[in-house]
Parts: sequence; structure tokens; C-alpha cells
Amino acid sequence: MTLHSHLDNRQIARRMLETIPMIMGVVVAQMRATDNTMSEAHVPVLGILNQRPHTLSELAERMHVTAPTMSNTISTLEERGWVSRRRSERDRRIVWVEITNLGANVLKAMTNELEAKLAHFFDILTDDQRQQVADGIALLWSVFRTAGGDQPRFEENP
Repeated sequence: MTLHSHLDNRQIARRMLETIPMIMGVVVAQMRATDNTMSEAHVPVLGILNQRPHTLSELAERMHVTAPTMSNTISTLEERGWVSRRRSERDRRIVWVEITNLGANVLKAMTNELEAKLAHFFDILTDDQRQQVADGIALLWSVFRTAGGDQPRFEENP
């Protein structure tokens, strides 16, 4: 504990563990109100694939799920036309999963609508408070990015 802080690392961790599920509950509720066809697991998978194609095992690893679970998710996304599977030309054993144009458009529309809905939660904050939230999120991103690897980043609206 530093002289400048009245919270130790365990207290901060406890607050995060209390806060993150609450935030995610709000995000999931807003997402469900936006689009009933997309589950909360679909958004990050499409976000990852929006960066570049991945194999099923890469996706499972990044999402911290089993390969069969990811296979089911990809099958659902494929049925909806949001992703496609393509065999590697160099090694026919490798199957690449890639986002389709439709999938990219669905992701962009969902992200835009979700951002707009969530933005209203910050209306009650002052400019200084909004800046504090933005700075805190940036700091958390930098701390956990090194610990957990790259996570999907969604396009920023201009």
C-alpha cells in the first residue's frame, strides 16, 4: 500500500470482482434488448474474426472455452451466414474460420447500437467524471492486456 492510496491491491481486486459482473449484466441486458438473435458469446467471437481469420482451436483458446463449445458457436454463426470455414491451401488439415461481409455488417450494427445504448449511462456524469472513467478503463486495459493477451477490439465510430 502506498502513502497516496487508502486501498490495497486485494481491496481493489474485490471491488473489481463485484463491479465487473454488474457491468456485464447491464451490457448483456442491453445487447438482448438490441438483437435477440445474437448471444453474448457471439459478439467477441465476431470481434476476434473481424481482425483476421482464426482456426477453431485459436478461437477456443482466446475465448477460454473448449474446442467442442467453440465448434458449436461457429456452427451457429455459420448457419446465420456470419462466418465461413475455409480449408488451408497449404495444409488441408487446417480449417480457417473467417467473418463474412454479412457478419461484419451485423457486428458493426450491433456494436453501434450497443454503444449508443450504453453511452446514456454516462449522461449523469460530469465531464471530469467521464474523463476519470475513460482513464480508468485505459489503465485497466493496459494492466490486463499484458496478462490476458489481445482481446477483440471493435471499430471506433468516427
